[in-house]
Amino acid sequence: VIASIGYGALLFDRDGNLWLGGSAVRRLAPGALDADLSDEEMAHQIEVFQEKDGLTGSDVRVFLEDREGNIWACTSNGVDRFTRSNVVRIPVPQLGAAALVAGETGAVWAAVESPSDEGFLLEIRDGIVLSNRRIPYFTHGYRAVDGGIWFAGTQGLARLDGGQFVVTPLPEQARNAQVQAVVRDREGAMWVSLVRRGVFRLLEGQWTLNGDLSSLPHLPAIVETADARGNLWLGYTNNRIARVDGQTVQLYGAGDGLNVGNITAIDARRSHIWIGGEMGLARFDGRGFSRVTSRSGDPFLGISGLVETAAGDLWLYGNAGVVHVTPAEVAHAVQDPAYRVHCEVFDYLDGVPGATVQLRPTPSAIEGSDGRLWFGSYSGIFSIDATRIRRNSIPPPVTIWSLSSRGIRYPAVPANDLRLPINTTNLQIEYTAGSLTIPERVRFRYKLEGSDRDWQDAGSRRDAFYTNLGPGRFTFRVIASNNDGVWNDTGAWLSFSIAPAFYQTKWFYALCALMCLVLLVALYKIRLRQVSAHVRGRLEERLAERERIARELHDTLLQGIQGLVLRFQAVANRIPAREPARAQMERALERADQVLSEGRERVKDLRGSIDAVADLPEALAAAGNHLAIAHPTTLRARIEGTRRELHPIVREEALLIAREALANAFLHADAGQIEIEVSYGETALHVRVRDDGNGIDPHVLSAGRPGHWGLLGMRERAKKIQAVVIVWSRVGSGTEVDLRVPAAMAYRKPLGAGPRRWWRALSPVGSQECTETQDMTNESRP
Repeated sequence: VIASIGYGALLFDRDGNLWLGGSAVRRLAPGALDADLSDEEMAHQIEVFQEKDGLTGSDVRVFLEDREGNIWACTSNGVDRFTRSNVVRIPVPQLGAAALVAGETGAVWAAVESPSDEGFLLEIRDGIVLSNRRIPYFTHGYRAVDGGIWFAGTQGLARLDGGQFVVTPLPEQARNAQVQAVVRDREGAMWVSLVRRGVFRLLEGQWTLNGDLSSLPHLPAIVETADARGNLWLGYTNNRIARVDGQTVQLYGAGDGLNVGNITAIDARRSHIWIGGEMGLARFDGRGFSRVTSRSGDPFLGISGLVETAAGDLWLYGNAGVVHVTPAEVAHAVQDPAYRVHCEVFDYLDGVPGATVQLRPTPSAIEGSDGRLWFGSYSGIFSIDATRIRRNSIPPPVTIWSLSSRGIRYPAVPANDLRLPINTTNLQIEYTAGSLTIPERVRFRYKLEGSDRDWQDAGSRRDAFYTNLGPGRFTFRVIASNNDGVWNDTGAWLSFSIAPAFYQTKWFYALCALMCLVLLVALYKIRLRQVSAHVRGRLEERLAERERIARELHDTLLQGIQGLVLRFQAVANRIPAREPARAQMERALERADQVLSEGRERVKDLRGSIDAVADLPEALAAAGNHLAIAHPTTLRARIEGTRRELHPIVREEALLIAREALANAFLHADAGQIEIEVSYGETALHVRVRDDGNGIDPHVLSAGRPGHWGLLGMRERAKKIQAVVIVWSRVGSGTEVDLRVPAAMAYRKPLGAGPRRWWRALSPVGSQECTETQDMTNESRP
């Protein structure tokens, strides 16, 4: 037979199939050449694919097998691909959907619609139609628990017995009605659902509506089935289900968690009760219903076929195609009703023909006695061997084609570091994966290192787009999976860099940060000057008010008292010397002179000293020497820096604060040495009083001594001149009181401006050059 075929190409594939070219593509199964077959038997073993089967041309000259096992045939008009598929279509002549019933030893019976009121009954075994004969038009097929095969249609309920049908007419009130569903109960009675008539029970030739069960809905059931205990499950429209256990009826609805719309499929043969509907899939746990959802989309819509196999796999046929849920995913869904299952979908890319049946004949999916699953659609019958699912285990090689930006396409060379010009912000990267079995199912993930934190799921898209990228080094990585989810985790990568513009460099950012810092410092200085000017203005107002008071006292009160004293002196001179009044007057005039002298001293203090440059250190040294007379303590006083003229009020407050610190050191510290230091700094005036005495208790340092207000008064005086008093002390290690007055407040004349001033403030050498130190030490002890 093979020698008589004029073939133009020949190929043995990896499975041992022989492919022959020529006017058509012919395939001979492995082992057929070694079998002792006649020419007629050999001719039946050869599969022929011609232009009517989708072949692009009639002259096949070249065959090629790729790395995934696909066979490529070059014809006169194009290239055709032959892919191993888990979906096996049955070439049967049909004009409508088929009612399927599983027979013995793997056979399947299919009642197919014809243009007339008659149909065809097909017996299919091993993918081959063994018989085809005309029968009445049946809209439903059913296999009973005892193995009996039943078909039902407008002409009645028929049982296949020895190749012949034994027909029971429908009840008188439902003649010529279409049959929607059939099931047999544990007593052997047949329950038949008739369109627009309801459900009828047939037992010993007698038909009864709803089996005389008044609690059953007076509606036709869309689907009927029996569970392992013989209980009947009837599914209706609008989320309604009835369970019949003998004479007991249990009704379920939306209140029990059922939310799948019209009930179109029920499977109760195994350990679970599965409910399929227009709007999804649900499971009954004995108390209520829980909805089953999927991780990707919603493949559980429009279910009209539902099978749980003996191995625990769940198979559904609906709008998305044939859906497979593994036993492990079924177990997860049973344990956790909120779990979203991962499922496998077989659709038109796998060879599933047309759309599933939604109304009649149903169910659209059955399990054969050999474990093969059979499905009926509007476009044909097909099967899937659930025990021998072929998988593509070869991960696809990944390739990055190019990188494009600003209309320029750069070829992707992984070994080179691609350098892109400055201001490159938008990119498009093209990639692909070499899986040819079902390229539409190839999935990609990518990540741009330097921009993306996690992998991006691109689906089947073969382009990656990035916008608003900045300068830097990047590595683009992409991985892919084949049609069966086998990932190539190595994938492909492409490194590239984007050059920075001058305003994107680190030194530019550093310069901007420095300028911001300088601006903040300048703003701080301006604000500090404003506050200082405000405080200095208030001090000047206080000083002016004091001078005014001094003038008023001198020009009015003191002068008036002086005049009174002179007049009283004239009066006293006229009193005889021996008169007692003369002596009293003389004593009063002496007291008046003392009061005038004290008044002039007070006026002098109010007007301030004209020698404010030098009198603060000397005044402090004098105060210390006065205190040292009564205490066996060594006193040292020194000056640092160039003396500056102090503001009179600042000088007065600083003197009072320092006197208080000296008094505390002499009276309470029990010190051996006390040091006074006045430092004229560029940024602040420092007045420090140190001792090596007992120190101050931390509690007293923070809260003060009860009944004493020395520390509190020092801080309050300092606050008036915008100064701070810092007290450092440790028990047994002495005490240091540091009064810090900002230079803008302390000095009468402002500091010099310009770069020289900034340099002096920042340069340690400069500050040392302008420092003058004087030591005024008094080591005398009383």
